[in-house]
Amino acid sequence: VPVVSIPRPDGGYRIVYHPPLDLPSPEAGDLKQRARALTEAASRMIEGWIRDNPGTWLWLHDRWKSRPQPGEEV
Repeated sequence: VPVVSIPRPDGGYRIVYHPPLDLPSPEAGDLKQRARALTEAASRMIEGWIRDNPGTWLWLHDRWKSRPQPGEEV
């Protein structure tokens, strides 16, 4: 279940719970393809939150530990 906290002017936070993301059905491809589709859906949702409130965004985890090589398809 995606959850986001949004700062309020009074210093508190508004917590918003979103509906669960739709899990791709087994017919949608192999496990790797389904995992990718779910990751992309979650990333799009997070991207929307960041675009809505860019000044409140802070990412502490080294999510992108590797970088594609020049010319490598991503």
